[in-house]
Amino acid sequence: MKQTHHTPGADDVEGATKRAERETKRNGKGARPGGGNGTKSKLQFQLIKVKDIHYDPMDDHWLVDGLLPVTGLAAIWGKYKSYKSFIALDIAVAIADRRREMWGDRALLHGSVVYVVAEDMHGFDARIEAYRRERPGFDDLPLYIIKARPNFGAVASDREALIEAINEELGDGAPVAIFLDTLARMLNGEGENDSGMQNFVNNAEYVAEAFQCLAVAVHHESAATEANPAADKPRGHTSLPGALVASLHVIKTSDGIAGPWTADIIVIGAKNSATGFALKAGMKRIDLGENRRGRMETILMLDTIEWPTSETAAPKATRKAPESLTQFMSCFRYVRDGAGGTERRQVRGHNGPWVDTVDSARVREVFFQRYANRTRLYDEDDDKARKRASDAKAKAFDRAIASAVKTERLFTEASADGRVFLWSA
Repeated sequence: MKQTHHTPGADDVEGATKRAERETKRNGKGARPGGGNGTKSKLQFQLIKVKDIHYDPMDDHWLVDGLLPVTGLAAIWGKYKSYKSFIALDIAVAIADRRREMWGDRALLHGSVVYVVAEDMHGFDARIEAYRRERPGFDDLPLYIIKARPNFGAVASDREALIEAINEELGDGAPVAIFLDTLARMLNGEGENDSGMQNFVNNAEYVAEAFQCLAVAVHHESAATEANPAADKPRGHTSLPGALVASLHVIKTSDGIAGPWTADIIVIGAKNSATGFALKAGMKRIDLGENRRGRMETILMLDTIEWPTSETAAPKATRKAPESLTQFMSCFRYVRDGAGGTERRQVRGHNGPWVDTVDSARVREVFFQRYANRTRLYDEDDDKARKRASDAKAKAFDRAIASAVKTERLFTEASADGRVFLWSA
């Protein structure tokens, strides 16, 4: 079982320096500290002969084989609402669950996991509830949640307090992984592009070293600019990517009201392992039940992971776009090009681009007006006929908007007030 240990800090270095000065005065000018009486003092830096360093591939080097090492600092990063936190939580659950042998088709090393939730703390409860309903025995897993925003952006950080809290709860059962979600909410106002990020890296590595475990930061993607239209690195100072032992870039590939909800997980870097390939992640929607106003509460959770294969997929036959999609796009253009049909909004987070968006409710109104009513059944009264027609239109609308997003004709994003906005590429 792993034991915690202390990494020498500034106070230790200062103390060692003073001891060295005292030793020098006792032994005479130029004498080596600790050498006056023929014994060696405990040194801060130790020299190891190469013959004493060995690597055995059969030892445990990976939490998720070939993806996440057992120690160091890793990052799972992507755009706002790219499913990166859902993927991070699923990895955490898999590591904590000894009944699961694989995450995808990669072997797991199991142990206690600590997940620090620094944003959307209330919403995180719904994700936990989904796993409780979908995974029998979930409540018995050694998975611990901390709802707090530890200050990791300053030199005088909360790292010792976090270590103390974990030790207090786990005792000798040190965690094998600590997830920090998200990085930006743990900087305590310090900048991501300067010392704030450097301090985060130092503090996160310090905690990982204290438990000889892996720290996993969930982080945002850098914003696209005219100079760099393809944002392809974690946001902030380069001290973060330079320190990572594993870097997983999450890119949403489809979403929408009715799904599917998918993302690519690009393995940018996993030291001492293969990189540059993509995993396919698929989400599923979990119904949590109706709230007191009669609306169904739902949440997504990771469902499938597909790994790259050397087999070449057969080309798919080109199919004509469904009639409902064609009509939907016509309605979208009608609203967009009409007077006052667009609203200028910033999408994909506070660093995202500004685009002309269309409220989906306005497109829905036009779609319902244009969509042909089904033939009325002979035994239907007026109320039943209207309800059946409305249900058919709603289903057709949902299918069309999902198809438009999947084929990248449109992009979609929900706002804080519950509205859904659409925009074209």
